[in-house]
Amino acid sequence: MARAVGMDKTTCQAILLALVEAGFVHRDDGRRTYALGPAALAVAAGGGDRARLARLTALTGGRRPD
Repeated sequence: MARAVGMDKTTCQAILLALVEAGFVHRDDGRRTYALGPAALAVAAGGGDRARLARLTALTGGRRPD
């Protein structure tokens, strides 16, 4: 499994689980995979409002991918 550079496994897992709880990521326990959740799809489709985008930013620590 690929890991983000500069982020330990525990931190990555905590962020991922927070995104699952918020609906930005969907976890498939049977396959042990993740996919975009309904909240992320709404943002991508332009249906996300500023509050939803602010929540996503807060959940991810406001970091942009390198």
